[in-house]
Amino acid sequence: MLGLVLYWIVVMVRHPEGNVHPTWSHTWGLTFVDLLSACLIVMALDSASVTFHIFNLRPLRWLGRISYGAYVFHDILNGEHRQFVTDFYADDRRIVTAIFALVCTLLLSWASFKWFETPFIRLKERWTVRANPKVSSR
Repeated sequence: MLGLVLYWIVVMVRHPEGNVHPTWSHTWGLTFVDLLSACLIVMALDSASVTFHIFNLRPLRWLGRISYGAYVFHDILNGEHRQFVTDFYADDRRIVTAIFALVCTLLLSWASFKWFETPFIRLKERWTVRANPKVSSR
């Protein structure tokens, strides 16, 4: 956890020209994220660990189930989200736009999983050949 906080502090440093990530953060700097992720995965394998119990929460499992759709759809409608919020909300729009985009992405990802991905997942059960234990070899 300390590694994640330190990485966030280093990478999110504001530069005089704006919020620009240092060039090293996209080369060897991302190694910290990779190592942290690997450590979390290894810790989550132990069913007695706190990490396992956190990752086993129902909302996180649901998010994991629809995560591919969120990856695919998260950036498609950015302009539309921004325009919608700009048209109907005059105050600080960045946080409202982010929340609106998150909700829309989650809804679209859920719908995609339910009505598009799930039928394909069910097909794998139909085409899987299972061994029949009742048939004896002669």
